[in-house]
Amino acid sequence: MNLKYQIYLPGILSVIFVIGMLFGYGLRNIPVAPNVGWKNANKDKNTLIEAIGLINQNYFERKETSNMVHKALYEMVDELDPYSMYIPPYHSEMLAVSNKGIYRGIGIETMDINDKIFISKLINDGPAYKLNILKGSNLVAIDAIQTKESNWNTDSLSIYLNDHKEKELQLVLDHFQYLKPKRFTITPSEVRLLNISESYRLKEDVGYVRIARFGLESYKDFMTAMEVLLVNDSLSNLIIDVRGNPGGYVQEVCKIISQLLPDRIEFLRTVEANGDSQPFSSLGQAFFHIGNIIVLIDENSASASEILAGVLQDMDRAIIIGEDSFGKGLVQEQFNLSNGGVIRLSVSRYQLPSGRFLGQQDSLQFETLYKKRKLTSKGKIVPDFEIQHHYAVGNKSMFRAAVQSLNVNNLTSSVEEYLRSIVAEKDSNSNLRYEKASIIYNNHKVRKSRILNDPLTKKSFQLISEKDKWGILN
Repeated sequence: MNLKYQIYLPGILSVIFVIGMLFGYGLRNIPVAPNVGWKNANKDKNTLIEAIGLINQNYFERKETSNMVHKALYEMVDELDPYSMYIPPYHSEMLAVSNKGIYRGIGIETMDINDKIFISKLINDGPAYKLNILKGSNLVAIDAIQTKESNWNTDSLSIYLNDHKEKELQLVLDHFQYLKPKRFTITPSEVRLLNISESYRLKEDVGYVRIARFGLESYKDFMTAMEVLLVNDSLSNLIIDVRGNPGGYVQEVCKIISQLLPDRIEFLRTVEANGDSQPFSSLGQAFFHIGNIIVLIDENSASASEILAGVLQDMDRAIIIGEDSFGKGLVQEQFNLSNGGVIRLSVSRYQLPSGRFLGQQDSLQFETLYKKRKLTSKGKIVPDFEIQHHYAVGNKSMFRAAVQSLNVNNLTSSVEEYLRSIVAEKDSNSNLRYEKASIIYNNHKVRKSRILNDPLTKKSFQLISEKDKWGILN
């Protein structure tokens, strides 16, 4: 089948510029005609500039004006809400990575464990992944620098890698599988963070897609994953896993939602303080047919993840399984400052089809679009079926525990034998044992077995087989 779905500061002048821009953006929608709010804002701005000027000219010790500005900005934005933030210039590169999902490096994530640096994750198709470097490897040395003897930690490594991202690197790694440390020659290159971390056909008629983040091109990546799962442009059952997904671009999640709704209909609004709102509607032109949908969420499913789960729940399009979501219902907009920093401000709220607002707790009761279910308004997405489960994929504490408890005796003759033993024992430590398996074997069979035996996945299978009392699943 063709891929037909793919789309698309340190002087006072700097202080004046920074604070002026800050207030300018904050008041961008206020009428030009003078009013009390405008006068007060200018008065406050001038007072702050005056205070910094007096300190700069008269204080007995030299103080960096830029540091004062940074602290003032942190404090001002911190007073607004938990999600608005000031990001200083020296973190701009990190911000660009977060926004675009692309950076130059070797494609690894690391953890400090017992004074050693361990590779906790490899990015698919990154340089380290392509060299078959193993998860759980201990970084013994880099370019002849002995990491433990030099008292290096993950921060030291990050700085070194950032300063040497244009040169070939020599790594010495040790792993539970190795008889002795191995040397790798690796060249940093462009690494793309995954939007879709996993997708499988769990059963003949059940597809599974885990959306790790809603970054740029999430929609394109979702459609590409669906290409593999579809049979004749159709799939009877789809499980969408957004556990641990912190959110991202609302435009991307809305394009995905549009493909899951058969009709042209408004499914989301952003509402500003003055009552102005912006609607989001589906196109009514789904490129494929999806039958039943189940969405898996947890307490770390936030923002765009909550939009996905909330819209599909409100419109009686999906069953939601897991834990109450995070409860972040604020729309954030990014504004660039003249010092190279960035301010992210909450500018409006998300309103779901039922009328409920994400992140806003109240005592009102709501119903889904077709009145099939009652909805609890607590600012979070409340699952239809609550199952508390500590999902181990990407869990840092689980990785630490696995590394600290691993030894050569954990090795067995085959990955299949080890996985059978986990399933057979059905103990409470299965997540830890799966994490050990991911380190020992680095095999896709481990990841798929963990998903198949996940309590939330099992509940999904049960509902698909027995249906639900509301008639959402056919």
